[in-house]
Amino acid sequence: MSDELIIRYSLLDDGEMRIFSYGDSRKPPLVCIHGLMGDTVDFISFCKTWGQKFFLIIPETAPKGKDSGYMKKESEGHPALVYEGAVDKIKRFIDKRYPNQKLLFTGISLGGKLCIEFAGRYPESFKGAVVTDVGVGPLCGSGLYHFLKDVIPSINLNQEWKELKAELKEKIPDRMLRLLVQSSISYEEGNKKQAQIKGNMKGFTTALEGSSFEEQHWVLEKLQGQIVILKATNTSAIKDQDAEVMKNDPRFFMVDLPGANHFIQINNRAEYESLGLKALELMQDGLL
Repeated sequence: MSDELIIRYSLLDDGEMRIFSYGDSRKPPLVCIHGLMGDTVDFISFCKTWGQKFFLIIPETAPKGKDSGYMKKESEGHPALVYEGAVDKIKRFIDKRYPNQKLLFTGISLGGKLCIEFAGRYPESFKGAVVTDVGVGPLCGSGLYHFLKDVIPSINLNQEWKELKAELKEKIPDRMLRLLVQSSISYEEGNKKQAQIKGNMKGFTTALEGSSFEEQHWVLEKLQGQIVILKATNTSAIKDQDAEVMKNDPRFFMVDLPGANHFIQINNRAEYESLGLKALELMQDGLL
């Protein structure tokens, strides 16, 4: 049996939000924040490796099937994402468990945006972070936004799987990204010509409109720690002009992953695991 299948989290806190943990609590804490399309289980793959060096703290920022109350709200008739509440709850947890300490963070996709939000709001509790394919600029207008806003809605779902699969191959050349989209498609029972896109992939761009964390350049005025960004070169959530701003700021260290798409934790898991761990170790030791 794979080690990944027998990993078990512990429930560390069940107050304002459920917070899970893995590893030895005597080791340095590492706050791990999943993305909008993910869940706390996204970090199971990294527990064995990262758990050797860190005590993993994993908040459930978006409970499955629930409106968490601190992540979504109505804005001009459609749902929008708000991270201030989630960041505040994580901060209160840290103040309770690790008062007067600076902690390391890692975040996947929109979880990375939450890490950046935390860094700007609470620099006194932030040591550094490793995030996947997000930065201080808005997601709107990026390659990922175009893909989700324009490419996904253009797919004809009123056809049988053979034809639909051929269309996906034409419109999404990146094989790993195409497989991810395919995993979000299902057919209604008894209807082989009516497919549907399930999960957060369908409403992702709608949720981003009016988002409170779209524009985060204000963080640059308050950021004290280091942020390492693993950047996709295909369907990236980081616009070129925002990438240049961060590349010219010594507090950011950007690593381009050739051929990677935005979903690095899935399609470039080994790089995230190894490069992420190395960067976190260097930050913990004050060498980065």
